[in-house]
Order: sequence, then C-alpha cells, then structure tokens
Amino acid sequence: MKQEIDQSKPLILLYKTPLGFYFYETNKNEIVSVNEQLYKYIDAVMKDNKREVQQTKDVINVMQ
Repeated sequence: MKQEIDQSKPLILLYKTPLGFYFYETNKNEIVSVNEQLYKYIDAVMKDNKREVQQTKDVINVMQ
C-alpha cells in the first residue's frame, strides 16, 4: 500500500533539548533554532490541533 504525503505541511522534524527548541528542515538540510512559542505553534499545526494553534497564535500576538 502506498502512503500518501500531506503536501500542505512542510517536511520538518521537531525536537527539543535541555538547551533549546529546534526543527530540522528536510528540503534545505538545515537545523533551525526557534523559541518555545514558535515550537508549540509548529507542533500544533503538524498535529492538526486547531484549538492549540489558535491559543499559541494568541500568545505570539501578545508577545509582539
């Protein structure tokens, strides 16, 4: 059976360490450092968690 890839989402791998939050961008072969709020937002988007996406957007908007 052939697996379908969701083309609407980027091909990235999120991970965190005791020193920070990161994602691996597969198309560019780069590791990108992000803050905790952006990490949570990307995680929610990747999981299709619409409620968490909106809550995280609100937090990011307040911080700006």
